[in-house]
Amino acid sequence: MMRLAFVLIMGLAVGVLAEDWCQWRGPAFNGTSQETGLPDALGEEQQQWVIELPGPGEATPVICDGVIYLSGYDEPNKTLFAMQVAAESGEVLWSKTVASFDALPRRNVIASPSPVADKEGAVFMFSNGIIVRFSKAGKEVWRRDLVAEYGPLSVDWSYSSTPLLVEGTLYIAVVRKDTPPKGMTYSGPMESYVLGLEADSGEVVFKVDRPTEAQKDFQDSYSTPVPAKVGGKTQILVRGGNYITAHDPVTGEELWRSKYMDLDQKWGRMANTPVVVDNIIYSGFPSGTRFFAQDLEEMAQGKGEKSWVYDELNCDVSSPVLWDGFLYVLQEKKQKLVCIDPETGSEQWVGPLGRGDTFYASPTAADGKLYIINRKGLASVVAADSSEFNVLSTRDFNEKPSDSTITIANGRVFVRTAGHLYCFRK
Repeated sequence: MMRLAFVLIMGLAVGVLAEDWCQWRGPAFNGTSQETGLPDALGEEQQQWVIELPGPGEATPVICDGVIYLSGYDEPNKTLFAMQVAAESGEVLWSKTVASFDALPRRNVIASPSPVADKEGAVFMFSNGIIVRFSKAGKEVWRRDLVAEYGPLSVDWSYSSTPLLVEGTLYIAVVRKDTPPKGMTYSGPMESYVLGLEADSGEVVFKVDRPTEAQKDFQDSYSTPVPAKVGGKTQILVRGGNYITAHDPVTGEELWRSKYMDLDQKWGRMANTPVVVDNIIYSGFPSGTRFFAQDLEEMAQGKGEKSWVYDELNCDVSSPVLWDGFLYVLQEKKQKLVCIDPETGSEQWVGPLGRGDTFYASPTAADGKLYIINRKGLASVVAADSSEFNVLSTRDFNEKPSDSTITIANGRVFVRTAGHLYCFRK
């Protein structure tokens, strides 16, 4: 395998500016940006503005056409909100109450999925199955309720997958248990499914079942769909229930599936989202036990052999990033960052990120730097250098939970903590 180059999949992101960050994993769907001239530190000297938010949320802010979209929840008022902020000034342009809720889920929040945006507006999804599109001007365009339509999103730690937007279609994966949550009565079908919606209208393009023989916790998936080129054609990859499945982007038809574990186990939900570069998928095992690489062409042909397996405790909730030919993966429970050679799976270095707390947010890479934040709000800027571990700066925002991934657009770095949204520039 030749040394992997950093490759943008910009051909899949029609209408999205390269300098924008319109969905959770960014313009290349892999946590990277080609922005340059970014700050080496996130201190007061680099801080352009900060605003107080109506409430927390794990949802990552997205930036498109000069504005920021983000969602969250107001716990005292038991409401969900969607808002738009001017990227240049931090001015709140509008804030909308989307729905109410009764109680927060255990060990998660009700605003985990991130918005996805285009030049016309943004789509917001919440962990209770509510999906709503607002125009850029703040007018509600359409709304759907997945729970009312297709039954409860039955996963132990609350639904967290973010919709994927590719060429006007929203791809939503609901990989769930085949029984309703404890205490809920529901007699309808409980199959997992992949749903395609027209982003403009909210109309259903397709809904296909996604069966699995997985049991209990192993049925759950919080992973977001990703696009990939396999055999020269775009496919949508969905992971969970012990399988990676590939789907036709127009019909949703399942084209192939590959089992990523042969273990007969019942506890191993899938949380992190894989990275696909140069026809190779890089992914953590369920519950962050190991990390692996596999050739998509071979998977499509039914070959289960992995290119390599990194046999150490690794990313569970957070997702990996590949920058300048090397992988960077958070060892969340050890609170360390590991650099891995993507050709061989060999460890280049392991660096400590502080013992304050674990990581739910994923690392972001741009301009030769990695931006990382832990649950307590300790942010680190690390040099994306395969030869050595080098922390360029740290800042303790001291706000928990800070579970939102740091995003980049237009020469700025955006950090969402439990109570604030910050903008930094060099």
